[in-house]
Amino acid sequence: MGEQVNTSFDIQLVPGDSYASKFATMTAGGDLPDLVQFRTFAPPQGYPQLLEAKFQDLSEHLSGDKARKYPNLANLPEASWASARINGRIYGVPEPRPPFGSILVCRPDIIKELTGQEPAPKSEADFTALCKEVTDAKANRYAICGQGGANGVEWGFDIIGAVFGVPNGWKLDGDKLVNKYETDEWIRTISYIKKLHAAGYHHPDTPSLENSQAKTYLTNGTVLMHMDGISSLLDTTLPKGVVLGAVVPFGSDGGKGANYQGTSSFGFTAFRKAGRKKIEEQLGILDYLAAPYGSQEYFKIRNGREGVHFTRDGDNVELTKTGRTTVEPSGLFRVTEGPQVLTNPIRIDEQLRRSHAWQVATQDMLVENPVQGLYSPAASRSGSATSALNDTVNSYVLGRADLNAVRSAISSWKSSVGNTVRKEYTQQLDRQGSRT
Repeated sequence: MGEQVNTSFDIQLVPGDSYASKFATMTAGGDLPDLVQFRTFAPPQGYPQLLEAKFQDLSEHLSGDKARKYPNLANLPEASWASARINGRIYGVPEPRPPFGSILVCRPDIIKELTGQEPAPKSEADFTALCKEVTDAKANRYAICGQGGANGVEWGFDIIGAVFGVPNGWKLDGDKLVNKYETDEWIRTISYIKKLHAAGYHHPDTPSLENSQAKTYLTNGTVLMHMDGISSLLDTTLPKGVVLGAVVPFGSDGGKGANYQGTSSFGFTAFRKAGRKKIEEQLGILDYLAAPYGSQEYFKIRNGREGVHFTRDGDNVELTKTGRTTVEPSGLFRVTEGPQVLTNPIRIDEQLRRSHAWQVATQDMLVENPVQGLYSPAASRSGSATSALNDTVNSYVLGRADLNAVRSAISSWKSSVGNTVRKEYTQQLDRQGSRT
């Protein structure tokens, strides 16, 4: 591929669990490569200051009519750019992902065997009835499970919260930012989760369950619903015969459902500060990498050179041994890539059709987070305060604490970090003129 853009690549691939330490060592030593990936879901503390000090502000290159010079970058979904827009400035090029946040993955095949139809609840009452109908503790079968985590037990808050109208993190009420914990809808959400747990519909291992085990329970039919990402519907490692689907969101009172919009990117590639000519050359390379599906560039990026990296048999293309060891693991897609489509190399079967149908059904249900792309120093240090609140919520769900304890924990969270986070986000929104 380097021949196509007249350059060569020396990519440093780091295992996911080692990325944070490697990143810290690299930045502390000042030994920065030309291009660095910032992961959307786990940015380093203080990264806006790091970007401003060490990396190129790309706003003048990619804003307005300037984007015409890089048509493939301009073609990337608007939502994907939010993660690279830091405090109103563009500091990178995103690696796009679908905009959907968490989904309620399910076993529609088993649920249909038990109930006569695939899951399609339209209200809180429907969902409760579904959970009751499919749960059979004696048969070691449960409607739903959550999982444990570093910040407390995850009971599927994003799924159930959306049912009750909980904000996606924050919401603007007039010109005031309101956090999800401060809403009546949040109290309704955790009270409903408590109700489901008390009825025995959650797998009893939920408080200590790891994500990998939750996936296993889903595939072997021990659990029939579990919160996960949309990519789980296209998991190529699913056992033969296992069918996964996703429940279409619904409102608690039978109204329209909601799905929290995610970051729409895995991460973004930042450019080490350099002269205009070099920055424009690098943007040109990333523009090539962002070529859309069906283009010649797209084909060459994923298959390499014919006779060396792949062979043809009619319309079929197969990577050679050299291709499998060089093209597939190159990691170029981590720099950036074109908008994702539901086609090769993703599996084309019933799973793809289900994923597509779910996305079509929910595309107008997305709920944005108004502070996406903003940075709060207080929020980056709020882990212990948030964990303390989550611990109290977990105790409430398990019947060890009452709502007064939850409300007290919310008040403590607000006074210790929440109000400061709100102030920092509000100041940034005011500077950008984003509040209405």
